[in-house]
Amino acid sequence: MSKSEHTFPGFKFLIGLASLMIVAAGLRASQTFMIPFLFALFLATLGTPPARYLKRIGIPKIISVLVVALVIISLLVFVGSLL
Repeated sequence: MSKSEHTFPGFKFLIGLASLMIVAAGLRASQTFMIPFLFALFLATLGTPPARYLKRIGIPKIISVLVVALVIISLLVFVGSLL
């Protein structure tokens, strides 16, 4: 008897579905950490090109980062006040 005779056809599907459920449960359990982390990563991704542009035109790095951060914060405050 070969090894494949002992397994039923949907075995790989069930293993994949169980793996997906475990990953989903792990993401659900870590959402209090993951949501702020992913939001910060998103904001950093949005702010990198303007900060690099400001640095390229001769503004010091710390000032360019502060300007971009202030713009992002002011936009978030503005949108939050609209809501």
